[in-house]
Amino acid sequence: MADTLPSKDDNDYAVQIEASVRDAATGALWVHEDLVQVLKPWELEEHVSPVKTTECFGDVESWTHYVSRFSTAPDFPPLVTWNAAGLTAVLDYHVAEAPGRSQWLAKMPFVPAPEFAAWAQLADGRGRSQRVAIEALEDRGAEIVEPAAGELMAMLRTLRTTVNKSAQTELKPDGSTSVTYTDDKGISARGGTVDLPSEITIRVPILKGHVDDSGKPVVYELKVKLRASVGDDARLMLRFSIPNAERALEEVYADRVALARRLLGDGFDVLRAAG
Repeated sequence: MADTLPSKDDNDYAVQIEASVRDAATGALWVHEDLVQVLKPWELEEHVSPVKTTECFGDVESWTHYVSRFSTAPDFPPLVTWNAAGLTAVLDYHVAEAPGRSQWLAKMPFVPAPEFAAWAQLADGRGRSQRVAIEALEDRGAEIVEPAAGELMAMLRTLRTTVNKSAQTELKPDGSTSVTYTDDKGISARGGTVDLPSEITIRVPILKGHVDDSGKPVVYELKVKLRASVGDDARLMLRFSIPNAERALEEVYADRVALARRLLGDGFDVLRAAG
């Protein structure tokens, strides 16, 4: 803290005092020539930094409970928004007297249910071979409502393809010959005929965490379009698509947002964000 130095006169001593002294253990700080204490012991440790956190929830009920519990409405209500990504509440208030210092978010993401995600991946409009398509439908057979899954698989297994190529020649007046090739492609059933359905009806949950009062997942009926085509190599290709997938998602989002508004009650505005 201080060094004692001998002066020119061996009987006198000069005292040199540090400009500041900090206790390495407690953090206490003294400054100036008189060592006035400006920080008390452990004062730095007692300082609380602004909140910086993001909490994610799996259902609307848990999310709204958290937002209601930790918001400071009506003085500083949180900014609550939603879009296709989910619900978000910005609880950006460290203290009521100094808002805006923290980064405090509460999120409830809209996560597709595994069943809906699997059908969306299958029904992307790309052509799939007969074997791949049948295996995929067998895996999801429990979700097929119409036609019955067993009947659908039986119909698809009986399909076979044909490609008949023919050529026509034409002799032109100048002596040259024009050749035109045509392909006659067809799909038929072994042992008879079969009417392939143009669409399949499935019943699946769309969002994770979307359950009814009894705790069971809420399911929706969707139409899956089925198209068959034959390639130049005589291979059968099957294509699936869900034309009303976007509309179904919008309906589910609207249902979840309506529930959030109802549970939050008055004093909370739930705004639609971009995206």
